[in-house]
Amino acid sequence: MTFSTLDLNRIGRGMLIAATLSAGACATTQPPRELVDAREAYSRSEHGKAREYNPAALHEAKVQLDKAEAAYDDDANSAETRDEAYIALRRAERAEVEAATMAWQQRQEKARSAATQAQAKGLEKAQTDLQSAREQLQQEKAAREAAESKAKDMLARLAAANAAAVKEEPRGTVITLAGGVLFGDFQVGGREQALFQQNRRKPATFELVDQRQRHRNTPEP
Repeated sequence: MTFSTLDLNRIGRGMLIAATLSAGACATTQPPRELVDAREAYSRSEHGKAREYNPAALHEAKVQLDKAEAAYDDDANSAETRDEAYIALRRAERAEVEAATMAWQQRQEKARSAATQAQAKGLEKAQTDLQSAREQLQQEKAAREAAESKAKDMLARLAAANAAAVKEEPRGTVITLAGGVLFGDFQVGGREQALFQQNRRKPATFELVDQRQRHRNTPEP
């Protein structure tokens, strides 16, 4: 069989067109849906919480995604490409979910720690306030006891100095003083001195009543 120059040119153009169409078809082949989803899931995990809270799982997802990409380069429509891409998708999703869980657990732990610290501070403050109140009560008690002791001591000294008789009655504490003793150290002159000297020789008594006790024992009208 012989071909003319025209026929050879036609055959050459046809082969060139077929080769061009074949190359174009390969260049425009779309990746399977599983691989597209795996890429998107990994991108979300990489820019989400997984990088901070779960980097190990994120690395596993990247390794699996690289396997899926290699299978796609070998045969875009093969079952291996879809299987590897599906595994990569699930690992990326797992890394994201685990990272979110870890972040929530960390927030919960911080909240519990803050609550425990606040409770401890509140308990410490309550104990401090209670101790302060106890010390104040003890101080007030000591001051009251000191005042009562001082009052008793003064009454005893007064009774001893004036040869007084001290006794407790319903109306209160009564101190009876002798008249001569009461005016023994009273210094006046002239007629007043003679009058007091005369009164010293008279048996007289004077009674002093503790007014505080008397007010407590006197019934109200």
